[in-house]
Amino acid sequence: MSVSTPPSTLNATEHKVLSLIAAEPGVSPGQLVNHTGLSNAAITKIVHRLAALGHVDRRKDGSDGRRYALSVTAEHRRDLALLFAPMAEAMNGLVDGMDDAERATVTRWLSGTVEILRRSTAELTRAQESAGRPLGRQ
Repeated sequence: MSVSTPPSTLNATEHKVLSLIAAEPGVSPGQLVNHTGLSNAAITKIVHRLAALGHVDRRKDGSDGRRYALSVTAEHRRDLALLFAPMAEAMNGLVDGMDDAERATVTRWLSGTVEILRRSTAELTRAQESAGRPLGRQ
């Protein structure tokens, strides 16, 4: 079964929940509540929609039959790969057109940028937590 609704038609919250499920296969709806700060009812509604659209698979948790383990479907992963294939090909073409010195410069800039973003995120998270407000929950 192919995903009937492309990921591009999901809203921002649905994309966020879908990315959390993709990053942590087997995550439970309760864990998503903790990760997002959304209510149980909101997570339930989002998970039902994502499952109905063919993006998410729900299975009874093997260790606790009352819970569900969530994961993205193989069809979702395949459809996402197809969706991004043209961009990946174009990016590969761009890199192929660079010489070694250009690649080294771009790599240094990207690596430095990622490190700055990681440090800044850690600092912001510490500041929020010390103020008693977990990041993302106001």
